[in-house]
Amino acid sequence: MSPGTKLVEGKLALQLGVSRTPVRESIRRLEQEGLVREKTVIKPSEHDLRNSYEIRILLEGYSARCAAEKLLKEQLELLRANVQKRKDGSLEEIMASNNTFHFPALRKL
Repeated sequence: MSPGTKLVEGKLALQLGVSRTPVRESIRRLEQEGLVREKTVIKPSEHDLRNSYEIRILLEGYSARCAAEKLLKEQLELLRANVQKRKDGSLEEIMASNNTFHFPALRKL
């Protein structure tokens, strides 16, 4: 969601197919983490973005290692084919391959 987006419980609950309670709790959590203020998405500072990026690098590397230990041979071949597509494909193919690259591995965790 873009900075400045107003978070409306009812609308989000409808979009996500859940009751308002988990949406309300999620918004409170985002407020506690400093990502939302007065139910509005804030613009993160450069410092916040750098911290988030560094944490993401650490978590993704660890997640990849854990997932790789649990992958079946067929899944590993699919990931290799995906990597090749990312090297040789068009911009659209590369963008589309992002989910097929990341999500099968994460499901193994």
